[in-house]
Amino acid sequence: MRTLITLFLLTSIAIGQEGIPANVGGVFPPGLEGETDLKAIKQRRIEALQVSVEALAATKSIRSQNIDFLHATQIELAIAKLDSTTDKKERLDHIETALATALMTWQRVEEMRKIGAMGGDYATECQTRAAVFKFRVMWLAEKAADPQQPPIGQEGILLNVVTGVLPPGFEGETDLNAIKQRRIEALQGAAEALRESQSIRSHNIGFLLAAQIELAIAKLDSTTDKKERLDHIETALATALMTWQRVETLRQAGAMAIDVATECQTRAAVFKFRVMWLAEKAADPQ
Repeated sequence: MRTLITLFLLTSIAIGQEGIPANVGGVFPPGLEGETDLKAIKQRRIEALQVSVEALAATKSIRSQNIDFLHATQIELAIAKLDSTTDKKERLDHIETALATALMTWQRVEEMRKIGAMGGDYATECQTRAAVFKFRVMWLAEKAADPQQPPIGQEGILLNVVTGVLPPGFEGETDLNAIKQRRIEALQGAAEALRESQSIRSHNIGFLLAAQIELAIAKLDSTTDKKERLDHIETALATALMTWQRVETLRQAGAMAIDVATECQTRAAVFKFRVMWLAEKAADPQ
């Protein structure tokens, strides 16, 4: 929550003298007030996310919600680092570091899954596996944009990661489309497992929504065909709508596990996919 508030403040544009809403009082995060240097603020964001990742990765408590927070923060950290530089080598290094971290997270979850420990459920394994393929896709796409860069890809990544098992379909695979498909399959598995769960709780719904959105983005990233893209968004919209209907039914029945925030989150997801569909359609009205 603190990270989200910080990001909101940092992205406020021209509201008040320094781009911060004038009606916001109280204490400010260190390095925010009076700072207008873009590079310095980007570095503050990176530092905050880096500490968050390290704290989550070091926690002794392996639970699905902790893994979900870690996964989201790893992605946000990678994006923040990429936003801080245009140097090709630095960008590849940032993605490689993110991939190494994601791979170690997956290895940790996989170990828990094998011994039947908390935090090693199928949905969590699928989500962390999808993150590995997500960063691998990002690295290959970045590398393809400048093929003259030295070959520091998978071999370098594996050398930097603690020895252990690798996700099926990862080792030796450099075909971008194949890796995109692995990511889709992992996210599909996570979404299905979460959707079929008998335990309806707010954090489960949050995981499901995140997996559905990530799955839709992965599918859109895999094709440029207009009909296929519209179909993917339509499928995501239908799934989100059914999730909201399930939540709303439970909310009206007074189920303790469903609160207003959960209903609002699922409703927002419905509108998110509807906006995506209409935007995609408007781009090619024919």
